[in-house]
Amino acid sequence: VVSGGVVRTCSGALLDDTRRSRTPYFLTAADCIDTQAEATSVEVNLLYQSTVCNGSTPRSTAKISGAVLLSVGNSVRHSLVRLSGQPDAKIGYLGW
Repeated sequence: VVSGGVVRTCSGALLDDTRRSRTPYFLTAADCIDTQAEATSVEVNLLYQSTVCNGSTPRSTAKISGAVLLSVGNSVRHSLVRLSGQPDAKIGYLGW
């Protein structure tokens, strides 16, 4: 995420809905994404992993750039976005 010219790294999760539609909803902290401009700058790296424990810099085998901001919660600090791309079918989603 780019915010004010600064690149930030955050974690999050893909969430599926009750219809199991595989709409690419992504949940992260509100401190990470709280404007549409930040959502537009999102680059999500899926399957971000090293080949060995304590190995070199992890690599991603699936990237999605850009998102639409759907919700920012203040009491429970969250941001929910819909990613602009569809993850590969082998990518798992968390139940919602």
